[in-house]
Amino acid sequence: MTKKSTSTTIDRPTLAAELRHLADQLDTGLLETEEGSLPLGEPLFLKTKRKIKEDRAYLTFSCKISLTVPAAAKAGKTTRPPLQTTQRRPPEGAPPAAKIMKKEIARLWKEVTAGINAETQPAAAEMAKLRRLAADYRLYTPAAWADDWQACATAVGRCLDAAAANDFAAARRLVAEINQQTKNCHKRHK
Repeated sequence: MTKKSTSTTIDRPTLAAELRHLADQLDTGLLETEEGSLPLGEPLFLKTKRKIKEDRAYLTFSCKISLTVPAAAKAGKTTRPPLQTTQRRPPEGAPPAAKIMKKEIARLWKEVTAGINAETQPAAAEMAKLRRLAADYRLYTPAAWADDWQACATAVGRCLDAAAANDFAAARRLVAEINQQTKNCHKRHK
């Protein structure tokens, strides 16, 4: 059993960002831990508790989430090896989380590129989520196109860096390269 609890004094925007980050993990179906990303299963249970005492409000959230890789397997109690961040799943029978993640990456890429083409800086939360999903999706890439995916994820990071720096010319150039790279990858591997 792995337990982790943190308690820190932070400001409201940072707390909101932390909660959004956790919500994004739940949305994509991967929980980030020190051991790597764990695929989440169903069902999920949420318990909330609100308490107001004098000049303080206490909000307690408790979640119970099934893992698609049981904790016993993570601890090495079965013959199946534990999920590692570098371990890839085969393309056939990819879990629903992979499909959801891929659709979310496509949606975010479309939004980010629309902003770049309009020369408006994409939202920081969207860029952070796209980076994280592009990195996490490597868990589901088959060996045949894992290198292509890594190169694309790296280029996406450079594109987002250029957009964040308001270098829209470089960002648009990278968007065109990434779109062409994606098209070529689909021709080779699909």
